Amino acid sequence: MAVQFKALQPIFGGVTFLMVEVLGAWLVDFPLSVVAGCIIAKKMGTSEARYGALAGAVFLTIFIILVACIGGGLHQFTTFFDVFGLSNAVLLAVQTAWQQLGFHLVAIAFMFLVSDYFLCMLGGILGFKIIQLVYPSETKDGLYPKIATHS
Repeated sequence: MAVQFKALQPIFGGVTFLMVEVLGAWLVDFPLSVVAGCIIAKKMGTSEARYGALAGAVFLTIFIILVACIGGGLHQFTTFFDVFGLSNAVLLAVQTAWQQLGFHLVAIAFMFLVSDYFLCMLGGILGFKIIQLVYPSETKDGLYPKIATHS
């Protein structure tokens, strides 16, 4: 991602941070939330969509905590955790965005975070639905609800 920041910084200026985060949400967070939804659905054997949404939200929360710990906290002690020089690139992009956008950056980042949660919740639901389609007999409710027939 540091390469993305360095390549896009001259083009996008203050919104580079937001553009890279949006790309990351669609190319990293969403597919991984689908995988998390599939794994949790396979382990739980349930087919309720609310569990898929919960799986996506929990995935993103854990992902954000891990990135914050590795990029923010552990980077100060050793460069081993600084994956591809990401911490310095993100810090530069945030500083540039803050200079050009000011307080609006906080509002935009909050709206992005909310949309990222909804995107990951959708990914979790999709993961649950994929498991329903692939393994219909292993889910509690099955693929389709039973229809009562009168003879």
